[in-house]
Amino acid sequence: MLDNTNNPSAKELDHEYIAGTYNRFPVVLTKGKGSVVFDESGKRYIDMGSGIGVNAFGYCDDVWQQAVSAQAASLQHTSNLYYTSPSAVLAS
Repeated sequence: MLDNTNNPSAKELDHEYIAGTYNRFPVVLTKGKGSVVFDESGKRYIDMGSGIGVNAFGYCDDVWQQAVSAQAASLQHTSNLYYTSPSAVLAS
């Protein structure tokens, strides 16, 4: 979480540096688990839109988190100039 003493807020940074492709809700999310997320003040929300993009598993899903951690420990990303087993298996 950003310290607001001398640093700009997440909303200020967003407005400054991120293209305004979407109108955002006036909420800064800081953490989540499953379908529940929390904002900067600790208010709890049930996220009914998490599957709108790529987050269909909810937040901090244990199986997803373990799979990502294991993969990041070996190869997090490579150029398309090389073969990798995870990309071939995913494509199949």
